[in-house]
Amino acid sequence: MFKTCKRKFKYRYIDKIKPSTQSSSKYLSFGQSIHKTLSKFNKITDKNIKTLNNLHNLLRSNWIREGYRDKDEERDFGLKALKILTNYFNNPLDKHKKVLITEKMIYKDMGEFILCGIIDKGFLRSDNKLEITDYKTGGIVTHSNDFQIDLQLPIYVLLAEEYLSKYPSIVSYYYLLHNKKIDREINNENINAIIEALWKRFNEIKNKNTFPCNPNEYCLSSCEYSSICEEATNENAIIANELENLDTSKYLF
Repeated sequence: MFKTCKRKFKYRYIDKIKPSTQSSSKYLSFGQSIHKTLSKFNKITDKNIKTLNNLHNLLRSNWIREGYRDKDEERDFGLKALKILTNYFNNPLDKHKKVLITEKMIYKDMGEFILCGIIDKGFLRSDNKLEITDYKTGGIVTHSNDFQIDLQLPIYVLLAEEYLSKYPSIVSYYYLLHNKKIDREINNENINAIIEALWKRFNEIKNKNTFPCNPNEYCLSSCEYSSICEEATNENAIIANELENLDTSKYLF
C-alpha cells in the first residue's frame, strides 16, 4: 500500500483512521466475497461435498451486498463471480495434496516493526513443495520479479515461515478472472533479498515526513478514504499525476 499510495498508508497505519464502512466499494465487496468463498471451499475434504453447485452456493451464502449501485449491477457482478468460480472449478491451477493455510491473518515480529498479512492459501503440492498463493479478482495481470518493487509476496514468504516453521518453495499470484497463475520459486538468495528489501522499506517509511496522494480515476470507486482525501476528487490533481507518471519512452511517437 505504501508504494501504491502513501497517503492511504498514512490514513490507515499512522493516523489509524477507520473507514466508515469496509465494504463501501463494489470492487471490495466483490473481491471479499470470492475470497471468503474459496477459503471455505478449500477447507472441504469430502469429494461428495466439493461440487460445483456447492461452490456456487458458498458464493451466495458469503456474498457481500454493500457497494452496488442497484440490484441489476449486483446481479451482473454475481453472475461474473459465478463464471469465475466455474472456470476455477473446471481447471484449478492450485491443485493440492494438503491445504495448510486458508484466509489466515498472520503476524511476525521483526523487532522494530511487525509484519502482518492474510495468506489466501498455503498448500503442499503433489511434488511435496510448499506453495503460497494469493488470489486476485481484478482484471489487470501485473507482477514484478524485483522484491524491491513488489513486496506483497515476499511478505507472505516470511509470514508462512512464521506460521509453518518452513519457507515456501513457491509463491504465486492467481488471477482468477483469467484463470492464470504466475509462480516464482524461492531460494536462500531470495530470502536474504526479501529481508533486505523489507528493512529498506521500513527505514523509508520511518524517515518519511510527507505522504503524498497518488490520485487516479479509480480513487472514488476503489479507495475507502476518498471521502476525506481532497486529491481523490480533484481532476487537476488526477490528470497532473497521470502525466507525471507517464513513461514516454514506451511510445513510438
